[in-house]
Amino acid sequence: MAFEETHNPLIPDGFAAIGTAVTIGAVLIGVGFVIAIAVAIYRATRMANRGQNPLTLQEDIAHRAMQSQTLAPV
Repeated sequence: MAFEETHNPLIPDGFAAIGTAVTIGAVLIGVGFVIAIAVAIYRATRMANRGQNPLTLQEDIAHRAMQSQTLAPV
């Protein structure tokens, strides 16, 4: 087998851990994606429960700011 050479004097000992490091990195990236998607779904659900549309939130805030007395021109 090609990857079963563990006693090759040209390959330093530290390279044996590269496969493990890559696997751990891939798992952490995958967990990060899952957490990001879960947080986005949670925030969208909270906004929808309050009567806000998560897809037009910036426009809603801009419209509300234009209609407010505090930000109205003098």
